[in-house]
Amino acid sequence: MSSLRGRKTLIVFASDYVRSTIGFITMFFVSRIMGAEQIGIVGYHLGLLGLFSIFLDLGISTAHIKRVSEKKDLGECVGTYLALKVGALSLYSIAVLTYLCAHHPLAIKDIGNQNHGVFFVLFVYYVFDQLTTVLITTFSGREEFIKLNIPTSVGRIIKLFVAITFGYLGWGAKGLAIAYLADAFTSFLAAIFLFWYGKIPIKKPTSRMLQSYIRYALPMMVIIPISVFNSNIDRVMIQKFSTLQQVGFYFTVQSLFVIINSISSSAMVVLLPKISSDFIQNKLEDLNRSVQKATRYLSIIILPVAIIVFIEADRIVGICFGVKFLGAANILRVFSIVSLVMAVSRPYSNVLYGIESHNKIAFVSFLNLIILFTCNYLLIPKLGAVGAAVSNLIVWIFSASIQIYLACRYTHSVFNF
Repeated sequence: MSSLRGRKTLIVFASDYVRSTIGFITMFFVSRIMGAEQIGIVGYHLGLLGLFSIFLDLGISTAHIKRVSEKKDLGECVGTYLALKVGALSLYSIAVLTYLCAHHPLAIKDIGNQNHGVFFVLFVYYVFDQLTTVLITTFSGREEFIKLNIPTSVGRIIKLFVAITFGYLGWGAKGLAIAYLADAFTSFLAAIFLFWYGKIPIKKPTSRMLQSYIRYALPMMVIIPISVFNSNIDRVMIQKFSTLQQVGFYFTVQSLFVIINSISSSAMVVLLPKISSDFIQNKLEDLNRSVQKATRYLSIIILPVAIIVFIEADRIVGICFGVKFLGAANILRVFSIVSLVMAVSRPYSNVLYGIESHNKIAFVSFLNLIILFTCNYLLIPKLGAVGAAVSNLIVWIFSASIQIYLACRYTHSVFNF
């Protein structure tokens, strides 16, 4: 059984690493073709639209993985998740259109304007991305990790070629936005094919299943929107208090950070169903063993990587993005520390979700929001994008400490680094 889970972990890690690497290669070319400011325009609009994406999940994706992994009626699960996701997309669309009407009433007529054009293209990108999520999240709950990763991997390859093509044609930020849309649309088509090929049923959602999803997701209706808000507000605040070039530096460095981060995030895709299964069967010893093993292995892998990146940040940024991006080196240094904190804490945060005690960290998430917003407000005007990175580090250290404490308390275990 452990051998099978090890193979699944390897599949997820390899797939995440491939996608992250393709994303980095895309940014390798785009940074040289377009420059930091054009990348910053896309990064800013992704952040702005990302603020509205708090409506897009509200915890139902995690609830879906949980219920599917518990071998509930698959057709009912898919139908319930689809209904909730369509409702979430409706809320998202209303919020975005309300914002446009209030702040840019002539945006639809002036879609030829670069900023408005980028905004609309990325809005459609978010819609297709969420529709794809409905399909591939089911594969995650069923632990079909090859099917989970094929659609998005194909989409990233398409994005690479589209971004380079439109970049050389001089389309700038709008071309990069179209590349994002091509990624999401290709992933959606591939996911539909795999869903159809796997003959996965879709049934009418029942009130019992809807209540089950909402009951599990209820605490996360605070946690996830705040988390999504936190992950997007930095780029918006950098643009507000600094420059688009600083947004470009920040957004570009994140493509490297994602590669490091994929090591821990891919392991969590496999760990959450395992924790849920062990908890239901009252196998706390197996649960704790899995968490400690995941933490130990992730620490062994991430620590030397983080040290090398911290020391060689200037050289890494220069080689990857060119000398014009050397101003982003300190951002990368801070993110190297963040990656280590995330790797150590993630197994324990998954414990709280797996044993359905995630409601305990809702208040912590709210504190995270206050800390991040305050730190960004104080640090970004003085340090630019580096200030945003430091703010993220502070929040992650605080959040990790609380989550590790709670997980150890509820599973009667001891933190093992």
